[in-house]
Amino acid sequence: MKAVTDTDRRLAIAALEKQKRGVEPTARESAALNRIEKEREKERRKEYYKTVSKTDYREMSGRPAWVLNKQADHHGIPLRGEVIDLYEVVKWFHDFLAENKWKLRQDDKKDPEELNPLERERLRKLQIENDTKERNLIPRDEIHELMVRLAAKLRNAGTALQRQYGPKAQVILDQALDEFDEEVEAGLVKKDT
Repeated sequence: MKAVTDTDRRLAIAALEKQKRGVEPTARESAALNRIEKEREKERRKEYYKTVSKTDYREMSGRPAWVLNKQADHHGIPLRGEVIDLYEVVKWFHDFLAENKWKLRQDDKKDPEELNPLERERLRKLQIENDTKERNLIPRDEIHELMVRLAAKLRNAGTALQRQYGPKAQVILDQALDEFDEEVEAGLVKKDT
């Protein structure tokens, strides 16, 4: 999201004053007011996430306090105290998963470093196959087709910009799209080498 600027603040104040008088704010004023409101909501959410009561956390987890305390003590989860910081809990959770990924795997309990090269390659291919099935990996031709469709939509937008704002607007968009194409091609060439 775009950062809130002093201009946004001035436009938002103008929007609020117009609303009080029963006058419709301009599109820019309304957009600035929306940005400020979204930023305030984001800050409020951050504060809520940092100050979750133990009671609320207990309710979310579906676990009694004694279980949460035991887990906190046994695993080091930051759950002690009357207030829980979800940022700390979420960070702990993902660090725990990263540190224990091989212990938690069901299909192969071995660390890949302990496997011989053939087993490692078989495991790598199996992982690629699974990731492709689950759509975590998407075949290059599908990505290319998607990029072509998206570029066409953006070029159509460039034509609309040209009609409304003149040829310079389309030139700017076309240059950005050409740079985008170059980046994609350079990235694909790197992957092939």
